[in-house]
Formats: sequence, structure tokens, C-alpha cells
Amino acid sequence: MSLIKSTCAVVLMTGFSSLTTAPLARANPSAEYLGAARKICEGLTGVVCDANVLGIMSSFISQKAPLQAALAAIDYNDNFYKKLRNQIHRLSNEDRTPRGPLNSFTALVVGMTRDRVPFDQVLYGDIIYTAEGVSDPARVRPFHVARNDHFEDAEKTGGDLKDILVRRSQSELGMFPPNIASGVLTTPTFGQAYFLGGTNRAVLANTYEAFLCHSIEQMHDNTRPKSYIAKDVTYAPGGDPAMYINNCSGCHAGMDAQRPAFWGWDYVERVGLQYDPTRRLDKLVRNATENPHGFEIKDNTWKNLWVEGKNASLGWSGPTEGRGLKAWGQMLSQTNAFAKCWAKRALVGTCLVDPETSKSQSAINQLANQFMSEGRYDMKLLYANASLMCGR
Repeated sequence: MSLIKSTCAVVLMTGFSSLTTAPLARANPSAEYLGAARKICEGLTGVVCDANVLGIMSSFISQKAPLQAALAAIDYNDNFYKKLRNQIHRLSNEDRTPRGPLNSFTALVVGMTRDRVPFDQVLYGDIIYTAEGVSDPARVRPFHVARNDHFEDAEKTGGDLKDILVRRSQSELGMFPPNIASGVLTTPTFGQAYFLGGTNRAVLANTYEAFLCHSIEQMHDNTRPKSYIAKDVTYAPGGDPAMYINNCSGCHAGMDAQRPAFWGWDYVERVGLQYDPTRRLDKLVRNATENPHGFEIKDNTWKNLWVEGKNASLGWSGPTEGRGLKAWGQMLSQTNAFAKCWAKRALVGTCLVDPETSKSQSAINQLANQFMSEGRYDMKLLYANASLMCGR
């Protein structure tokens, strides 16, 4: 039997407990235990791991507790969070690059992972993380809703991510009230990237891609009713109605039915993300003459048409219609696709495997089921479990 095989018995035995009471005395591990520890640790952190950490991990593995060994690799050094930071940072910008300073989007995901906050709340919770845990606070400018210098300064101090991030709520910082705050969707970084200008369709497209691992092109389904396609979508692009039917309507039918969730949201340069439920923004009703018979947004009531047709495969389980951004984010976070997306990222990021093989698909499904049920949307546990699957 593999020394790093994860079983339900192991999960129940460890109880997902904190490692604050884990034995710190280094055992005299055998080469076999040490090799297993090294493989787990390097998969999670991307670096050669410290001998003391490997000793702690080897001790757990010798006690048939490989999951605790993986959690030790995460908790006893900062390299896991550095690696996670780069993986997540790609999702926070339109260029999909890991380069660039820490920001409010990335800090929120890393902080929720560290604190084991149920990760389904990432799209609807009244949560934000600031970087106030630095050793020299005077070197860090205060958090601001329209500037990123707070996070840039904090990262320059060289402090460990696991130490400098502090959980706050958006409501206590005066950003949005609890019934409006919507996790990463209402962070300054996401607002500037996707609510600035445009028609707010970028919000939907990037949320599906970043959190459900589905592009809008993948969601294309011409069987959906066309009644919600907005007035700004021309009926005959380039003078060709077939283009509308074959290419445009299949995406806009489902996308535009959900777009009312973004009613009232806009990003204003040097001011920040703004929400005014009493005002219909021009960006939502522009170019109305392109298709005079198209749908006109009048409030924040949205409907999900993708629960039927080919996109039913995303595994919708919550309400499929509602009002506002928060309810929309909650709907997405309750899909099977949300769990599978993050299981895929954990497996690929930790084991460096091709996610499309049958072996990887089986592992992703197993991890996703653990994430939703046994794991209670615990990201730290998800990555730890993924590390035990490397090389199977």
C-alpha cells in the first residue's frame, strides 16, 4: 500500500484539526518516510523543503497520518502561500499573468485559504483581507478602495503572507453593507478590472472563467430562449442574420439574462467601485437602436437560462433566479463546476499533471466531492488532499 494513500479513515482520524498541537520533536524517519514527505512538501510548495519540516511530516506519515503531514507542509513554511499567490494572481487581471504586486483579490483568496474560511463564500461573503500584520506598519499606506499601494507596500516589507494578512469585513471598512458585499466580486481589484466601462458583461465572463473554469464560448447554447438578449446586440452583424443566429445569440441568450445582477454597479477612476441601486447606468442600455425589440434591463432581477440544455452539466443546485450581485455569486458557488474547477487547480498546481487524462479526471471528481462534503469548502484541505494523489 502506498505510504501517501489518503482514505476516509485517515480523514476521520485527523478530524481536520489545526496543527498547533502537532508534535514538533523530530523523529528519526526512515528513508522511505522521508521520501514520501519530500514528495508531498515539494508538490505543495514548489521548493526543496526544510529538514525540520520534513522531519515533522515523516513522523506523521510513520503514524499513518499522511493528511496531517501535508497540512504540516502548508502550515510550517510560507512557500505554499507564495505558490498559491502566483496561481491566484493570474485570475485577478485580464492579462492572466502571475506577475505584478499583491492586490485585494489575491489577498482575499490566500487569506481565506489560510484561515480555512468556507471557500464558497468567496463570491458572496462580507469578507476582505488587508495587510496589516506587517512588522513595521509605518511602512505601509492605509487600505484604500481606489488604490493598491497598501498591498504593494506590505509585499515590499518581505513579510510572510501567512503572517501579514488580516481578515476584515467590507462593511466595517465602509465599502458595502453586509447584504451587498460579495467577496472578490466587490474588491477594488475586481472592480477596476471588470466593472470599469464596458457593459458589465466582462464581470460575468471573467467570473465564469475564474471560478467555474468555463469560458463564455464554452457556454454557447443556441437552444436557450432569445427573449433576454439586450438591445445593443445587433440582429444582423455585418448585414448577416445567420451570424447572429449561429454565433451571437447562443452566448447572449444566457449571458444577458444574468446581466441584471450587475444593475447599479460601476467602477469610477480614483473613487473606486460604486453601487447605486436607484440608478440605471448608461452602460446597461447603450446602443438600444441596434435591436429595438431586444430586452431592456429595468432592475436587478436576473434569471439563469443555463440550468437547462447542455450547460445543465455544470450541476446547478441553488436558486436559479434572484436579485442582485450577492445572490448571483451564491448561485455560482453552489455549482458542481465551482468545486471541480478548484479541485482541478489544486491537482494541476500541486502534481503538475495533464487534467484531461482519465486518471486526472477521476482524481478531480474525488477531490471535488471531498471539497463540497467532507471538506466543507476548505481550500487548505483541498490542496493537502491533492498532494496525496501525486504519482498515483
